[in-house]
Amino acid sequence: MVGFYLWKNFQPQGNIPPIQDKKEEIKSSQSQEEISRPQISRQEVMESVTKNISNLSPVEPVLGGKWNTINFWFAENFNFYVDYEDGHILRRLLVSIEGKTENPEYKIIGFFEPGDDQWILKEGKNPIFDKPLDLYGWDGIKSEWTKVN
Repeated sequence: MVGFYLWKNFQPQGNIPPIQDKKEEIKSSQSQEEISRPQISRQEVMESVTKNISNLSPVEPVLGGKWNTINFWFAENFNFYVDYEDGHILRRLLVSIEGKTENPEYKIIGFFEPGDDQWILKEGKNPIFDKPLDLYGWDGIKSEWTKVN
């Protein structure tokens, strides 16, 4: 288990490429300056997280395994859970995307392990508990993440 101090200061290992974003220009009514705000699709998020799950996970896979994403559960504002496994153990992260103009970043909010009948929060917090979620799973035929519910 990762200590709270270490978790609070956790930074993913390796270079996670910034998410390429489409920008929507928003005019400020006070200063009339243009402010860029990233508009990232869920597909782009899921593809990027899938490629980088090993860097995002605060724990290593066991027995020489490799982390693989299973499901994504999106709430509003790009807060989402990602379920992942290595063939032996299952874990969940709660992730938020911090929208910086040029380089949006992933922020790990919570880390979970499976319990008897629900996920157990091991580190961090769970601000989207009981919020409506959109479930996405991998569609091997279409080779893309597909909304399930």
